[in-house]
Amino acid sequence: MIIFGGEIRENSTEIIHDSSIPDNYYLMNFNDLMSSLVTLFVLIVVNNWYVIVAMCVDIKDGDTAVRYFFVVFYYFGVIIGLNIIIAFAIDMYAAVQRLEDTTEDNRKYLLQLAE
Repeated sequence: MIIFGGEIRENSTEIIHDSSIPDNYYLMNFNDLMSSLVTLFVLIVVNNWYVIVAMCVDIKDGDTAVRYFFVVFYYFGVIIGLNIIIAFAIDMYAAVQRLEDTTEDNRKYLLQLAE
């Protein structure tokens, strides 16, 4: 929000003159907290992230520091962060599966003792 806040608007000349940016992509902005979170979520799921990056670079007149921001965000957000979340979900599934297997083994053992 500090870098791009208030600069991406519907009537921004940099966005209007760039034909590679679709009409409604000005809504992917950093003007307020909710818009920033939605934009970062779209960047994490890698949904046309190159269009958002091109729009932000156009707004900042081609500054390469802006590209570095998005590369660093991609690395930490997608490559590292998303993989940690997916690994956690898979680990939870495996833990539940182990619990079910242990419960079934215990049930069979108790049935053997009862006979």
